[in-house]
Amino acid sequence: MLQRIDTTHGWWVNGNCSAIQAVVTVELQQYYSDGSWRTEGIVGQDTVYSGGGAGNRATGRASCTDGELTSWRSVVDVDLVGVIDDPSKLITTTKNIYCEH
Repeated sequence: MLQRIDTTHGWWVNGNCSAIQAVVTVELQQYYSDGSWRTEGIVGQDTVYSGGGAGNRATGRASCTDGELTSWRSVVDVDLVGVIDDPSKLITTTKNIYCEH
């Protein structure tokens, strides 16, 4: 069994709002041959201050069980604490790596 673990990080940057913190959720999604994207591994979620960096971001993780070339992406959702915000999520560019869950 392959023991490699892939991670993804999510954070937010305060452009100009009254929010001090946000709940950031980040997940790793693997592409399947049926055309679907499925969340794999552990979804990361944390309440963090603006800016990112160590201790100020959410981390999602997925372990590899096979070394096949596979497409992955991250999905990041930011919910501002105490402020109504846009419900959209950031979906990153697909990355192909030798890691299948």
